[in-house]
Amino acid sequence: MRELSAKSATRLALEGLVILVSILAAFFLEGWRDDRREMDELREELVSVELELRRNEALMTAHLAALNRIVNGGDALLAALQAGGTASTVAIPDTLAFLALGYNPSFDPSIGGVEALIASGRLAKVSDPELKLGLASLRDLMNDAAEEELNAREIQTLAVLPLLAPLFDAALYRDAQDDFFYSSAGSETGDGTAAIAQQERSLERPLRSYRIVEFPNSLEIRNTLNEKMAWFRSGQAEFGRLVVYMELLASRLSQSLD
Repeated sequence: MRELSAKSATRLALEGLVILVSILAAFFLEGWRDDRREMDELREELVSVELELRRNEALMTAHLAALNRIVNGGDALLAALQAGGTASTVAIPDTLAFLALGYNPSFDPSIGGVEALIASGRLAKVSDPELKLGLASLRDLMNDAAEEELNAREIQTLAVLPLLAPLFDAALYRDAQDDFFYSSAGSETGDGTAAIAQQERSLERPLRSYRIVEFPNSLEIRNTLNEKMAWFRSGQAEFGRLVVYMELLASRLSQSLD
């Protein structure tokens, strides 16, 4: 009888152990499935973020090319005005007038994927600390780069245009402006799809001159234009660094996914 009781106790103990192990295994498998699901969701988000970074990198590259044109044109205009000395007007190509007065591109990136990653809390699960920091600070870096251009456009609106409006007819550079903005040439991106941003559509488009115009010249005009161009030069430097940073960030994310 005692032997039977001992066997029953052993059997019950083994059954209890099996049940306990089964419960623990179920918890483990459930946790593993949850972790795996979260990692799969994180990977999907990071793939979307990488595509977003590459898209913004292309947009920044095109925008930087636009800033280079503006800065080069503005420097050429200021040099011509300075060389004109006390002359009330200076003869310049209409393209320089267009770059100084009619071309003020804006940068409008999309970082919805990065912001969604931050909002979901999954950014904390990214194992690479530098990648994590880079993604978290991306919005601020972009805002800093765009701030200089906002200042330049403010000077354009509040100072340059009111100063030159009574002295210079904007219609004189309209042909060059319309040709640059609306010509069908260069309306495709490298992969054959229609470009979205104006900077991309005109990236390889030549700036065609139609006439020589007499541009107003004075110390006040030169100083105001130079103040505007100083902000554009600062923006040019910021975007130059940001393009390199974006490439490094996208490459680091690609390596992390691999």
